[in-house]
Amino acid sequence: MIVLPEKFRKYLPFAGLALLILIALTPGIYFYNKYRQTQKILSASSDLPSNELQQIISKVGNLIELPQNETPTLATVTDKDRLTNQPFFANSKNGDKVLIYPDSKKAYLFRPSSGKLVEVAPVNVSSPSATPQSNVQEFDKQSKFSVILYNGTKISGLTRTYENQIKKDFPNMEVIERENASKNDYQKSVLVALKGNQIDKAEQLAGFLGLSLQSMPDGEAASPSADFLIILGTDKSV
Repeated sequence: MIVLPEKFRKYLPFAGLALLILIALTPGIYFYNKYRQTQKILSASSDLPSNELQQIISKVGNLIELPQNETPTLATVTDKDRLTNQPFFANSKNGDKVLIYPDSKKAYLFRPSSGKLVEVAPVNVSSPSATPQSNVQEFDKQSKFSVILYNGTKISGLTRTYENQIKKDFPNMEVIERENASKNDYQKSVLVALKGNQIDKAEQLAGFLGLSLQSMPDGEAASPSADFLIILGTDKSV
């Protein structure tokens, strides 16, 4: 066992904080900045009152099932412009909260001002120099599930084209509806779990298809008769 000199022990809490902030949110979501740089963007919650953490947990828990028997880390987005190149923070705003569950490998981006869950992603605790590894389990391609496809672009026939593409991978997928979204300016395609008991399966499917797992976007609605809603953006037009 390595014993640190007394003068270095006072820095241990900061080292732990650095490790938590330098997490990698997969797929494709990584904090590459060093601790001192990231600290300026995300404010970690180690010094925040415990009741604030509990309030955020309670609010997010009303929207989605959270991991149990684990106390998460809470961080605050303080400079969204420096995070826009990371897909997890693409729709973030300053003041948004991030609940990080390192043991359960999940992270949740929550907006207190509107009470909405903005983003959910698997999380992998690692250093920025580590080789990115996805924690998303392989989706069972033979499983049966139903989806609703919305075209969130001005591209005619995008839902039909996309349906034909993904049915090659998921022969038992049922598309029960194809419609236009309420907006036609979606840049990034999103997946919404329409049934509360499908979140794990939704994470797997989103990871396989390269979709952003989110709660229902403002202005959109879909019948809960399907398992998932996929809103196609321009990123799926090629």
